[in-house]
Amino acid sequence: MPPIDGWNQQVQGARYTFTPHSQNDFLYEVMPPEQHVGELAGWLDKTAKQTVQEAGYNIPATANTQRRNFQAINIWGSYAKNKWGQAKNFFLLAYRRADNSVRYAKIIYPGSPKNTYLNNAVDHFAALARKEGVELTPDKAGAGGGNKQKETTTVTSKKQKTPTTAPGQGVKPAEIRGIVINAETGIGVGGMVIIEYRPYLLLQNGSIYRYPIVAPYDLDVAASKIAEPNKWGAWKLEGKTLVVTLPEKGVMKTKRWTGKWFWAKAPVANEKIKGAYMTIGGGGNTALGGNTMIVYSGNINFNDKGQFVMKKTAGGSNSDFDVSTTTYSNSNAAGTYKLNGYSIEMKYNNGQVVRKLFYFYPDSRTTFGIGDDAYVPD
Repeated sequence: MPPIDGWNQQVQGARYTFTPHSQNDFLYEVMPPEQHVGELAGWLDKTAKQTVQEAGYNIPATANTQRRNFQAINIWGSYAKNKWGQAKNFFLLAYRRADNSVRYAKIIYPGSPKNTYLNNAVDHFAALARKEGVELTPDKAGAGGGNKQKETTTVTSKKQKTPTTAPGQGVKPAEIRGIVINAETGIGVGGMVIIEYRPYLLLQNGSIYRYPIVAPYDLDVAASKIAEPNKWGAWKLEGKTLVVTLPEKGVMKTKRWTGKWFWAKAPVANEKIKGAYMTIGGGGNTALGGNTMIVYSGNINFNDKGQFVMKKTAGGSNSDFDVSTTTYSNSNAAGTYKLNGYSIEMKYNNGQVVRKLFYFYPDSRTTFGIGDDAYVPD
């Protein structure tokens, strides 16, 4: 069982318990493999409820228990209270091994569900899954695994605040080493833990830029380092390990990425996309008994004539809309597009021009990223 830097580790038989040095009430426990497990999602649901009860807690009727699966990993999450009204977050993760047994882990801690140690624990469990032969690839990453939420209270959009130059006067193509996609954990729709792939811009001079949105060729590097210093750091490659140093809570921290990052692919000049694509994201606290659910989704339809139609929605599927004469006449939501290097230029019919980062996922021309959003076929 691999250790975690900065964590205590205890071993009892085949059970491994981890606690961070600086938060001893955060528990991450990797359990021994379970044999003769039937349907995994149902088994995990039953095991999770039993775990909560054995800890002396109960799941309130107001809790919106979340169940997700990230490729081969099933995730269950909720909050629970003890008889004194004290609350804790409970997350259980499980995957099926090659011998058909099931490995699972418990993550239990108080306070806000957003916790850096949660990310560390899920990353460790995902790395263990890969070590035990489970394939976790980015084929459908970053778009909520295709889960189309229908509950919504607010539609939101991401605003660009990155300093830019005149078109094409930012980073030069020769200065770019590439775009890397890294598997990360966070809190998604309803407060549920999710795993998604996020982009990073790597420059030839060893600089790394976190979560780019604008086209790199328009990125004003000097101004960006002043306006958004927390997005800049350094990188180096050691064999197949990417060593990344980036700010975390005001302190530069170095991490070694092994097995969960991938080189993205740039489109060829004037390449065309065809079909309907969607992305979904959001937040909220319903997994912890709250009543706030924030969902945004975006749908884009491209054709091989270089035209697009974009639609922001509040959940649900929009696979029935296309680049028809009617929809294309909407000047605020349609126009022409052009792919070139790691960029897409979208010229709306109302005259607005938007230039963003663009990249394809490895070995795919139907899963791609625009800015910090990933799109999959709708």
